[in-house]
Amino acid sequence: MAAWFLRAGVLALLSLSTLAASAQSRRLHRLWQQLAQHPTPDATHEHLLWQLALEEELPRPQQDSLATVAAKLAHQVGDTSGVLRARLLAARRRVQAGEHEQAQAQLLTLLPAARRQHDAWLEAQLLFALGRNQWGTTHHARAEAYWLAAWSVAQRQPDLALRARSAWLLGTFYTDYAQALDWLFRSLHLAEQADDQAGQANAFSSIAYDYSQLGDPGQAQAYYQRALQLNHLIHSSLGLLRVLLNSSEFYLEQGQIARARRGYEQATTYAQYPQDHMTVAGGLAQVYTKLGQYPLARQHAQRALCLAHQLHDVGAVTTLYGTLADLSLHAGQLDSARHYGERAYARRPPGSRQPIMRDVCRVLAQVYARQGDFARAYQFQLRYDTYRDTLTSQQVLTRARQVARRYQLIQRRAQALLRARDQEVARLRRQRTLAVGMGLLVLLTVAAGLGIVRARQRRLLREAQLRTRIAADLHDEVGALLTRVTMRAELLHEKQTGLPPAGTAALLADSRAALTTMRDVVWSIDAGADTVGALLDRLRDYLDQTTEATTLRTQLTTTNLLDAEPLAPQLRQHLYLLAKEAITNVVRHAPLATRLDVTLGRNRDGLWLQVVDDGPTPPRPPGVGGLGLRIMQQRARALDGQLRIGPRSDGPGWEVLLGIPT
Repeated sequence: MAAWFLRAGVLALLSLSTLAASAQSRRLHRLWQQLAQHPTPDATHEHLLWQLALEEELPRPQQDSLATVAAKLAHQVGDTSGVLRARLLAARRRVQAGEHEQAQAQLLTLLPAARRQHDAWLEAQLLFALGRNQWGTTHHARAEAYWLAAWSVAQRQPDLALRARSAWLLGTFYTDYAQALDWLFRSLHLAEQADDQAGQANAFSSIAYDYSQLGDPGQAQAYYQRALQLNHLIHSSLGLLRVLLNSSEFYLEQGQIARARRGYEQATTYAQYPQDHMTVAGGLAQVYTKLGQYPLARQHAQRALCLAHQLHDVGAVTTLYGTLADLSLHAGQLDSARHYGERAYARRPPGSRQPIMRDVCRVLAQVYARQGDFARAYQFQLRYDTYRDTLTSQQVLTRARQVARRYQLIQRRAQALLRARDQEVARLRRQRTLAVGMGLLVLLTVAAGLGIVRARQRRLLREAQLRTRIAADLHDEVGALLTRVTMRAELLHEKQTGLPPAGTAALLADSRAALTTMRDVVWSIDAGADTVGALLDRLRDYLDQTTEATTLRTQLTTTNLLDAEPLAPQLRQHLYLLAKEAITNVVRHAPLATRLDVTLGRNRDGLWLQVVDDGPTPPRPPGVGGLGLRIMQQRARALDGQLRIGPRSDGPGWEVLLGIPT
């Protein structure tokens, strides 16, 4: 019953996927199709469910539904990696909720388990989550180490989308925007190769942000538009949220307040997690401050501050305290302004966020001056001047670096274009040279091949004609002579005219043996007998002649062979003579045997010949048998085959088994 409910849940998700597939990226659509092609609940189906459940492109309710079915299926099929994936999803939920310490402990526990299972995909996902968990905290720098490790792990995976994501995360980490753009363009290239539209949209958005920081608003706006269009196309809520937040911040810096406001208000629709709501509220607080609507700005700032405290985001808390201090000063609430300003100053991160500290010192200097505490006002005015001068110097240096980086980027583009042009010219030249060379080589090869084939055909034809003529001459001349000798020996043996009986019997036996040997020789060199059917006919004749005077029941069978299938002369001769020796040994040494089976067949390793009887196993090792067995071994070695002679493993009797590789 549980399996039936699980199957029903899978089918329900598949029906949901058919409705949503047209509104998702092509990569997700391919995953849904693979899931539909494997409707049976098994390990493959479970891994596809987990891959979808951990896709950030899907809405959270759909992720949870997929994870629920995948976890039940993992329990049913006994997949331990499914348990690890379920715990990864739970840890990611903690990261999104701002529970950093609990998430860190859980993720660090899962990482060694994934490595022990050699699950590179799961290891990369854990490293992504560990880096995201450190983002914006006091251990922000650790994110780089985790994401570099994820990039290294992704190189061992064939999934290009996984590499694209790791390169994109590294591009978002670096504040050296020229270095960041290298990673982001690498991510874009990998996402295009993987046909990962969500990855392309993420790369477009981050590239736009870096161009805005490099002072290139034209490029920034162009990439923001491309990211927005692509995310609208695939209906990615998370992608739309990222683009709207980044572009709204960009428009705010450009002084396009109305456009920034619309962007933040649209982002409210797509915000799912506390981090998203905090960023949107903080952005709206800045917008309303620019518009002079201080009550609304204060309301949004306080909401963002509450969320920042929940998320333990030190930088956001400091920024929002500074924003609230400035708003309180505008409203004339000096005590509140002093309260928020002092908290912001007490929480200042060492060596960073100097624009915030500059504004906080300005607010505190004005508050203390209005409250009559001129000594402290003077201290904060000095600090404000220090921050302002430092920032001015840094802005000049930053602007110089931005110009240098833009020049480097232009140079790189020009060099890349030149390299691409040179490579294209060289490629066309190589193609032309290769085409001419290949044409000549093909002509020469065809001519040489035709010559070799014709020469070989002529040689084989001459050999076949010579063998046929020799066989005919031997049959007509020597064979006829031996037949007459045999007939006279039989007459002498019947009349017994003056000759001893033993002498006539020996003469008759020798003449018959000579005639049989001559027939074997004629058969072995006859070109018309180079087929499986001819070999079987010869074996049947010998089998009937040899066992005629015995009570043996014989059977000659083939496996996976056709009568018209050709056999090389040497192979045909060795097979016949080896089988002949094995049949003779059964007749001589197994008088109590009642059955003799000869089988010739083919398998994927090559040809095989088996001769078995059901007589009692003789009390002697298989290697002891005189000249006949040694000759059999020599014939097997001549064919590069393996010969086994010994008791049968499936019952009484003796077995001769020859295996010849193809």
